[in-house]
Amino acid sequence: MESTFHDWAGAGWANWLFMLGLLGVGIALVSGVTWGLGKLWTTLPIVRDHNWLK
Repeated sequence: MESTFHDWAGAGWANWLFMLGLLGVGIALVSGVTWGLGKLWTTLPIVRDHNWLK
């Protein structure tokens, strides 16, 4: 199995998939801030009990 991962390392398709994954994470973070999902976050019980999460 190790040789499989070593073969994937540096492959162009693996780099593109990794970058697309990072793009997805970035879009999710930006859209969460933009759409006000923070308001939903603050209604969670654990967040209400721990002010440092706000």
